[in-house]
Amino acid sequence: MLTIRYLTSAIKHDTIMIIATSKSAIMKKSIITLENYMSLIVTLGQSMHYVQAWKIFSTKSAADVSMTAYIICITLLTHWLGYGMLIRNKVLILAEGLGLIGALLVMVGILLYG
Repeated sequence: MLTIRYLTSAIKHDTIMIIATSKSAIMKKSIITLENYMSLIVTLGQSMHYVQAWKIFSTKSAADVSMTAYIICITLLTHWLGYGMLIRNKVLILAEGLGLIGALLVMVGILLYG
């Protein structure tokens, strides 16, 4: 009777391990897919700075763009980029790096044409 219980326990344990391994593989694949999706989204989100920079440089005017808002934006982007680097999060690094470059372009435009 003891042997049957041990065998039943071992079978259940192996089944649990197979299910856990399968769930782990699915979770890793889901996370990679989510990271790829979010990389696309952050690229689109941070494109707003490039649109603004394009407008400033093409019209040679930054009269209606707030320097204060972009100083705050650059400060926040810098902090989030540092945090992303600290935790080694590729999506944050990509998002904040792209945003920082775009915001700096806008700031250059404001200084030149504001």
